[in-house]
Amino acid sequence: MSSAFPVHQPQCRTFGVPKGLTPSTPVVLLVITWQRECARDLPERCKTAWNKVPDRLAFYDYLGHNPAKGGLFRTGPMVLGDGIVLGWLGHPTFNLTDGTSVYPRRMPTFFETFPTLFLDSTGVVRADQPFRRAEAKYSLESVGLSVSIKGGALNGVRLDAPGTVAGLARTAQFGELLDFDRTSNLVDGVLRTSVRGWYTFAHLCFGLLFLFGHWWHASRTLYRDLLSGLESDASTLVEFGAFGAICKTSRSILEYIAVDT
Repeated sequence: MSSAFPVHQPQCRTFGVPKGLTPSTPVVLLVITWQRECARDLPERCKTAWNKVPDRLAFYDYLGHNPAKGGLFRTGPMVLGDGIVLGWLGHPTFNLTDGTSVYPRRMPTFFETFPTLFLDSTGVVRADQPFRRAEAKYSLESVGLSVSIKGGALNGVRLDAPGTVAGLARTAQFGELLDFDRTSNLVDGVLRTSVRGWYTFAHLCFGLLFLFGHWWHASRTLYRDLLSGLESDASTLVEFGAFGAICKTSRSILEYIAVDT
C-alpha cells in the first residue's frame, strides 16, 4: 500500500463481475458519470450505492487504462506504467468545511500535466493546488478540504490530513483510486500504448482511407457531368439512335444536292 493512506486498510477485493454480467455488458463498460447528480439529488442513497458498483466498472474509470494516453510513439506493455492492479480502494468524495461537495477536474487524455482543480456543482472553482504562494487563496489547506471514501477496500474512511488529502487530490485526477503492485515489474510511471492499440489505430486509418476512396470514386461517377462542365442534358444531342437513319429520308441525296445548289 502507498504511504498516502496512513490508516488501516483491509485487503482489496479481486476484480470480478457480478453474476450475469460480462466485460462486454454495457453496464460494466459504462464510465461513472452520475456522481454529481447522485451527490446533489440523492445523498443518502449514494452512501450505499458505491458499494454496489462492480469492481471492473471502477477499473475502467482510470486514465492510465486508456490506450490513447500513451500516445503513438510510446509503445510497450501498459503494465509498466503504473503496475499490476490489485484492487479498488474506493471512490473519493471531497468536501469543504461547510459541507459543500466539490469534484476534481479530470485530466484530459492528451495532457501530460494538468492543474489540480476542484469544482462545485455549478462549475465554479472552489479549491486548487497553487503553483505560487501568492495564489494560495483557494489552496486545499485554506479551504479545509477533506475526503471521504465510499465503496472499495476503504469504504467509510474519512481523511482530513493536508498531506494525505493533497495526495488523493492528485490521484483523483486520473479517476478511481486503485491499488497497484509496483514491485513485480520495472514500473517507471510512463504511460504507454500497447500493441493492440497500434493494431486498432492502423486498421482505423486504413478503414477510413478505403471508405473515403470508395466515396470519391462513387462521386466521380454520379456527378461526372458536373465535373466535366456539361449540363445534364448535353449528352442527349449525341445519343445513339435518337434520330432517324439517313437511309429513311423521303428525299434522295441528289435532291438534297439540287436544293443546296
